Amino acid sequence: MVDTATNGETQTPNSSQRAGSEDVTVMDLWLVIRSYRHFANAMIAFSIVLGAMLAFLLPPVYEHTTAIEIGNQVINNEGDSVGDVVPIEAPETVSDKLETGYIPLIAGQFVRENPEGPAEYVIELSGSENSQIIQLLSEAPADQSALISELHRQIVEELIVDHAQTVDAMRANAELFLAEAEQKLGEMVAQERALTSQVASISDTLISLDDYTRELQVDIDKAEREIEALRVRGGNSGDRSTQMLMLSNQIGEWRRVLVEIENEEKVGIFVIRADAEVKLENNEQEQKTARNEIEYRNATLRNIQATRVLGGGTVMSPKPIAPNKPLILSASFVIGIFLAIAGSLVLDFLKRASHFEKHNS
Repeated sequence: MVDTATNGETQTPNSSQRAGSEDVTVMDLWLVIRSYRHFANAMIAFSIVLGAMLAFLLPPVYEHTTAIEIGNQVINNEGDSVGDVVPIEAPETVSDKLETGYIPLIAGQFVRENPEGPAEYVIELSGSENSQIIQLLSEAPADQSALISELHRQIVEELIVDHAQTVDAMRANAELFLAEAEQKLGEMVAQERALTSQVASISDTLISLDDYTRELQVDIDKAEREIEALRVRGGNSGDRSTQMLMLSNQIGEWRRVLVEIENEEKVGIFVIRADAEVKLENNEQEQKTARNEIEYRNATLRNIQATRVLGGGTVMSPKPIAPNKPLILSASFVIGIFLAIAGSLVLDFLKRASHFEKHNS
């Protein structure tokens, strides 16, 4: 300490004068803390003890999770391709309904019906716009697990009831389209039977005509032989001419019938049969299309998924999520250091202030 003489008196520069003329450095802080190291150690130890008591006395808190899968319908799934998943209700809309409607209303009623539980329940939502999964998250001690599970169950049930009407409407619509497709297939099958019967009948008709033409040809050949025999035998020319004329006329009539059969009747029948065969082939393709439609409608009906709870209900985390003991102890140590520094500076200030007052007095 340096003394200066003024007017024969000795003066000592006080701490305030030094503080005004010099900056406080880390070394100054260290010297102050070192001067009050017992106090600083006591403050750090006291803060750590309080943190340890807080960390070990606070009850463990667990996270309770209920996963909800929003009902959906898969459409445009043909063959092995994965169709488009259309949710019953957009996840954002469901989250908004839960946050603004179901959760506050049902939670408030649940508190009134269960006074032994906490006075308030905090339920957070987790999910993304690209997923049909929404999670209800609650943090509570293990002894409140049953209450949390029941509250989550009531909220989910209300959502399921709300979505049930839409699911039923989707299923009714899918069943209607399926019935129409099955009815169409039934009509195609009946038409196939009729066309098959028609083709078979036409074939029988053609066979009958072939048999008839063969019979006519046999008769024509027989009549021609008889005419030839009459020419060879001779005899009464008048009777022979009459018989030959009659046979010739009969042969002409038979040949006319043969021409009509080959050129008109058979041609018309062949046209009818060809038309029936084309219709039968088209009917086969239409049946294939109808069966594909039925398969698609059945798949659509099967792929209607109602809103449901995943995992069997509310699941409690296997380990507590709070209190975070290492974090609390670390924070207590840091707080203790700050308290030690602040306390040491206060004590040093009070000590210097006391010396200053004594010196001035």
